[in-house]
Amino acid sequence: RICGEKRAAMATPLEGASSSMTQRFDALAEDIDAGWLVLCALLVANMQTGFAMLEVGTVQRGAATSVLLKNVFDASVSALLWWATGYGLAYGQDDFAEKGRNGF
Repeated sequence: RICGEKRAAMATPLEGASSSMTQRFDALAEDIDAGWLVLCALLVANMQTGFAMLEVGTVQRGAATSVLLKNVFDASVSALLWWATGYGLAYGQDDFAEKGRNGF
């Protein structure tokens, strides 16, 4: 039988490896979350351009420029509003009453 001191000494490397693996998995999870967020943002941007093309196809030739400009303005304002408020509300870590306060 192994005495208590030797057992504790033998368990230490395994515990260190376990915490190292946990840290690696946590870092991997954060990387996957960031990649998913970027992928979703690209999909939304593609939907915005597709909607712009749909609108341009339904108006006369002279109004196409103003429709495209309106869509660029819409996308720009939406991105700025998301940057200013949406991210903090979606990913803030405070309680519900103060949700998003630390995400700004």
